[in-house]
Amino acid sequence: MHDAVVVGAGISGLVAAHRLRAEGADVVVLEASGRVGGRVWTPTAAGVRFEAGGEAVDLVNETLRTVAGEVGAELRDSEVGWGDHGPVPVTWHVGGRTFTRAEGAYLRLGGELDRLGGEAQADDVLTVADWLAGEGASAQERAVCETAIAITASTVPLRQMSLRALALKHAARSGAGDGSELRFADGAGGFAERIADGLGDRVLLGRPAGAVRATGDGVEVESPGGPAVRAGRAIVAVPLHARAHIRGPRPTPIGRYGVAVKSLFVLDADLRDDAPAAVITDSVIGYTYRHGPRTLGSFVGSTPAAWLLRQPPPIADRAVAEAVRACFGARLERVVRVSYRRSYLIFAPGELDGWGSRLSEPEGRIHYAGAETSALPSFMEGAARAGERAAAEVVAAG
Repeated sequence: MHDAVVVGAGISGLVAAHRLRAEGADVVVLEASGRVGGRVWTPTAAGVRFEAGGEAVDLVNETLRTVAGEVGAELRDSEVGWGDHGPVPVTWHVGGRTFTRAEGAYLRLGGELDRLGGEAQADDVLTVADWLAGEGASAQERAVCETAIAITASTVPLRQMSLRALALKHAARSGAGDGSELRFADGAGGFAERIADGLGDRVLLGRPAGAVRATGDGVEVESPGGPAVRAGRAIVAVPLHARAHIRGPRPTPIGRYGVAVKSLFVLDADLRDDAPAAVITDSVIGYTYRHGPRTLGSFVGSTPAAWLLRQPPPIADRAVAEAVRACFGARLERVVRVSYRRSYLIFAPGELDGWGSRLSEPEGRIHYAGAETSALPSFMEGAARAGERAAAEVVAAG
């Protein structure tokens, strides 16, 4: 019997297993898919590696940076950043206007997030859209806030997201060095692979968990495609929508997940010297940045991403090509698109301090990890912190 079994080989499950292994525990990891990383993935397309999942690392992400150092995953300075946080300026294309820096309600919202995030107790009744409406924000200002937050913190429309939940997330990642200044040199997927390499044959791919149940002296995990796995304790480190398909763990609401699309845009010629380094848009290319001489990386969430997912590929590609031409003066040759129909868990008013506050609570010999169980439910740092916390619970329990 193993000391611990981890369900899910995303960043959270891998970090949990990495920490347990460092403590001398006999640990095994079950992963339903054929690769590690979960919502972190760095595939190769058009001869280049690109980020098809999580990628940004803040200087204040101490857990990620510590684990990266332990497994030899090099971090480098980012050539671009998110929104107006990055080391290079971006051009905004929102609501039919082009400008270099957001003003008005966007800045007032930042001040409110700072204030609300510092309050231990606060009412949780407003969505972000409710607050903007109360501020008398114009349609243009609302579009700017929607665009910026869809890129940095949410992939659902602001009319669904709790203002308090956004403020607490903002507080959890704030401080000097919260501007996505770093990237993994070999991609975030390479970081996940480094952790898995250190675990060796303890990571079992293609092994979904069908059930996790307590036994007299531990837990047993039923896994189609292989024998049941017995261990002293289990860590379930999968998103809530995946947890809902595993028998045994306590029921929990699935919550509201946004949609997101990550893409590599391959151009028919090198970018012009005067093309922007990056753009923020409310279009189907969302946040797009220079990836190479003739490639662009792109992330889009919320309403534009939902529109993309509803369209046949030829229509979606034509819309992307027009936006790339308008913003970069470049012609599109090919799109490599990775879609996430469930990306980030976003709390609505009342949920964070309700069922959301109980997501990390252990249940007997079953412990819970995953970014959703942290204060940063849509960041790699949150996933890593949750993995460390769950591993520490297992170690403390003996």
